[in-house]
Amino acid sequence: MPLEKFRTSAANLTAALQDVVPYLALTPTDDTDGTGSISIQVKDANGNNLAQRFLIHTWIADADFSEPDAQTGFAVTTGEQMYQHEALADFTIISDANGVVAMDINTGGAKTVYVMAQVNGRIYSQAVAITSD
Repeated sequence: MPLEKFRTSAANLTAALQDVVPYLALTPTDDTDGTGSISIQVKDANGNNLAQRFLIHTWIADADFSEPDAQTGFAVTTGEQMYQHEALADFTIISDANGVVAMDINTGGAKTVYVMAQVNGRIYSQAVAITSD
């Protein structure tokens, strides 16, 4: 059988792999009262939102790419909590059907925290500067 039957063009390969190379986009929000939130959207390699369910490990810490640090509050608001590894700090979550996970954050006052999220072995981090009136 000729090898040409098994070859694919770069364009066809790109389209075929686009949805199987997910990454996470983390969007922080400060509520200016010692609380905030973070939205985590799974995207494909081309930057499009992936509307399917993903298992995402997420945790909050006082330092970037650090171990979990419990806060006054850290809770799942979008998605389904599958497992709590550490109270108020570390969760495994099933995203909603749109590939979204959202977490509420309560630091008990003004503080910068870091939310890390992992999918397919890759860790993404986002600083969240929480302010307080």
